[in-house]
Amino acid sequence: MLKKNRLQSVTKDGGWLERRLGGSLNLVEEGFHLIKASSVESWVTYLLGTLPFLLALIYFWGDLVYRPKIETSEILGMAGTLSLLYIWMKVWHSVYTMRLLEDYTDEKHAKLTAEEWRRIIFSQGIVQPTSWIILPTAILLLFPFGWCYAFYHNFNIIGGKVRAISNKQTESLWTDLKRSWAMAMARHKENHLLIWMVSPYLMVLSAVLVLATIYALQLIYIEELRLLAALMMVWIWILAGVLILMVPVAAAVAINIASVIIVGPMLVKILFGIESSFTMSGTNFFSTTFVVIVCALTFLVMEPLVKAAYVLRIYRESSKKTGRDLLVNLHKVKKKKSAIQGQV
Repeated sequence: MLKKNRLQSVTKDGGWLERRLGGSLNLVEEGFHLIKASSVESWVTYLLGTLPFLLALIYFWGDLVYRPKIETSEILGMAGTLSLLYIWMKVWHSVYTMRLLEDYTDEKHAKLTAEEWRRIIFSQGIVQPTSWIILPTAILLLFPFGWCYAFYHNFNIIGGKVRAISNKQTESLWTDLKRSWAMAMARHKENHLLIWMVSPYLMVLSAVLVLATIYALQLIYIEELRLLAALMMVWIWILAGVLILMVPVAAAVAINIASVIIVGPMLVKILFGIESSFTMSGTNFFSTTFVVIVCALTFLVMEPLVKAAYVLRIYRESSKKTGRDLLVNLHKVKKKKSAIQGQV
């Protein structure tokens, strides 16, 4: 009887799983279709902002690990370069979310003016770097993380844009901050389930914790402190494992990417007889640089889906007051009707 009731619940009203996940599953599904149907310009915008930061991160980490000696001034220069490239990435992500919304509402891509560029660069450059402090602190406090994570994504979509998502001009940085936080507080269950399903942040953060402890352990030369550091590393690894379990989809994507990287050189050797550092020494697959590459590729793959989901989330929430979704749907129906009539 219990199995029968469960079967009926799965097949009725959209399914048991969909009811448990609320609108989060629908956001992910619709976001996936949105990025599939997005224009080439949207993808170029995303890659133009993301690739420089990720490539620099991989290069600098490899340089930091494999160089026998590196000066403090060089490390500071690397940190400064990565900081600038991070702001560069967030600015282009902000433009990318605008293009996604234009693709979703079937609007032409509007050319940004110099004033719009200035506002976006200023707002994103001021707010987004604070996430490096706020988000890890929120994880330690547990409860605020979901809202803080949504806030930064919301601000990436809203902040500094003259043509905001609700078609209203933004008045100030403070107004954008308040709107972003209000959107983050709305439908908190949906937001937390969205993070659990598609966000790669917790997995990347767990990798950062592990890599940082390994690098710190290598710098400790006193034997007594080494034992204490090793015990601390074990606890951090346990925390990292818990964080990975909290984001199973991102972890599965990372495992698949790692598998491709591992199997690829082996296939090249079998098919063409070409040796590489990976086939000659299997220890390279367990290096910290390999972990950084896997995390960077996971971020590159998952972040468009996260952006699309939050764009749709804000669009739906703001449409409750503006009715923009009804106007957009009406426009799409008229456009489809005109296309059908043209064919007849």
